[in-house]
Amino acid sequence: MFILFIVSIMATADAVNSNYYFGPIRRHRFRYNYLYCVTCNLPVLQWNTLSNVDMEIGNLMLQHSRIESIDSFALSKIKGLRSLDLRFNRIQEIASKAFTSCDVIKLDNNFLRVLRPGFLNNTHVQHLSLTANHVIELPSGIFHGGKLITLDISKNQISKLYEDSFKFAENLCSLNLACNRLYRIPLGLFRNMQYLKDLDLSDNFLRDLHYGMFEGLSELRELDLAGNGIRVFEPSMLVSLDKLQRLHLNRNHIQRVNAAELISYLNSLAQMDVSENIWECKSLAQLLMHARNKNVKILQYNKFNESNIKAISCTP
Repeated sequence: MFILFIVSIMATADAVNSNYYFGPIRRHRFRYNYLYCVTCNLPVLQWNTLSNVDMEIGNLMLQHSRIESIDSFALSKIKGLRSLDLRFNRIQEIASKAFTSCDVIKLDNNFLRVLRPGFLNNTHVQHLSLTANHVIELPSGIFHGGKLITLDISKNQISKLYEDSFKFAENLCSLNLACNRLYRIPLGLFRNMQYLKDLDLSDNFLRDLHYGMFEGLSELRELDLAGNGIRVFEPSMLVSLDKLQRLHLNRNHIQRVNAAELISYLNSLAQMDVSENIWECKSLAQLLMHARNKNVKILQYNKFNESNIKAISCTP
């Protein structure tokens, strides 16, 4: 037995006629906007967990419910679902065909390590969040069945991507891979992601960037490469990013860069963060000059070092 807190109910004849319902679920027919599970203890979300109720739900909230796994068809009875919130559980495994069709799925702060092909199963999900799990890789075609627009898989342990990891995620507009263990980006990974506007690769181990790794990102507006330990940065690696407006290169080990080349390649660049590197003052001064001439704003970070140019530290 588990208890649910239901908000904004539009009840049919055999259901409680109230705006709020707090109590055990019995055989009722409900149509409502929000359903909260406030005292659940559901180690396994099974196919018959919610089978007593013929439900039409807008938003299903199952946070902090001690769920460890989700069986196939566990949520198949639910109709009209727009958002499913499973954050802060203990989910280690999701079977294929577990979810019903919905727009938003939140799986943050669980114990997921392996994502199995088919786990989205034609959910047509548009916004998927998997941050703060233990995912180690993204297998080929893992997102088949979704219609992803935003994907947040930051703060995991991903060390391996495949060329077709995002084969069925070509409609992505925002992709967050920050705070993982990525050492390399396979060539061709972004080749078919022509709608992507925001890409966050910060706080990985991408010390070596390769020409062509950003191929296909013709609509990219923001690229975050902060905190990767980058030593050598060649502007030619960004040659295809004509619409890039914001570039984050802070918290790396960059000493010098061909400033004229960098600014000329990025025609739409409006803002750049180059702080917390190990700049040579001459190279940094040239970069700031070219940026000023092109009206590119350089974000400043004052570390109060003796040697700095416009509050960005450098060495003579």
